[in-house]
Amino acid sequence: MLISVIVPIYNTPVNRMERCVNSIIKGRFQDIEILLIDDGSEQSKAKEYVTIAQSDKRINYYQKTNEGPALARNFGVSYAKGEYIAFVDSDDFIAPYCLVQASEIIKQYHPDLVLGLVEKFSGDRYEWPDNKKTNNIVATMVDCRENLINHMLGYKDKSFIYHPGYISDGPVARVFLRELFDNIKFDEEPYWNEDTIWNIRLVKACKRIVIVEQVWYIYSIYEKSLTQKYRKDCYHEFVHRTEQELRVMEEIWPGVTKGIDIRIWSEIFILCHSFIFHPENTMSVRKKYRLLKKAISTNTYQKVLLDVDFNFKQNPIKRLFKQFLRISMLYKWYYITYFILKIKS
Repeated sequence: MLISVIVPIYNTPVNRMERCVNSIIKGRFQDIEILLIDDGSEQSKAKEYVTIAQSDKRINYYQKTNEGPALARNFGVSYAKGEYIAFVDSDDFIAPYCLVQASEIIKQYHPDLVLGLVEKFSGDRYEWPDNKKTNNIVATMVDCRENLINHMLGYKDKSFIYHPGYISDGPVARVFLRELFDNIKFDEEPYWNEDTIWNIRLVKACKRIVIVEQVWYIYSIYEKSLTQKYRKDCYHEFVHRTEQELRVMEEIWPGVTKGIDIRIWSEIFILCHSFIFHPENTMSVRKKYRLLKKAISTNTYQKVLLDVDFNFKQNPIKRLFKQFLRISMLYKWYYITYFILKIKS
């Protein structure tokens, strides 16, 4: 069984790139191909990536114009030869036992999707558990896909909470059947949360899903996320994504209402810290206030404010805070909302 590992790259520091690739090629599972998809990096860095690609015959390097990670992943899958696909971001890295555990689960259960856990890490060296601990795989078959996707979207379910590690709401720490991708590609608009809709469609298409209760993937904490950067078109992204997410819930999978409501609710925070209250935003306070008011007043966001459920929050103080913020938005206490979100951003 061949697993195709797709790594989108965009000006990734070479040392992180090498760490990422080494974590894949030096893992215990060897029946792999690695597709490095250079999404328009600088020429000086591209030369370094070519050198890395030449270090192992299982690595293929592709160069394309810069269009964002979603299109880079779509591009990579179009060249993939494996029966199963995995994605790894170029400044993250995976466990040496990740793919071998996935392959063993695939042989035993024949799932469409295998999920491992993610852990956030800010250092350079991570200590993986020894072979004795990783040879005994603890795996769980998912009984309710709706509960899983609700959890991934933010409506947390105790049955999917693990320590250490968590189930990612992105495209990583999972191995899935290649044929599923033919009808479930990433949204090609260069907007935030491009993997939200992809995950919903992927999980819905799966007949059998298995979760491995071990950390497979290290998410390296850097200022790398699209949602952490200044995004001058952020308001248009907010409108596009909230409308799209609500439409998917209504047309494709009504059973994930709780998760979609939480995801749309959280979009206002991305809008605030990536645009409205970002240090690079030179708009006047009045214009910022009007823009925030405009976003909250959209039909989509108002509809979600009526229905969003915070009962999954175990901490009563956090639950009450969110309820108060929701009421301030719903009853148009915009001055209060503005200052709360400014402080939170």
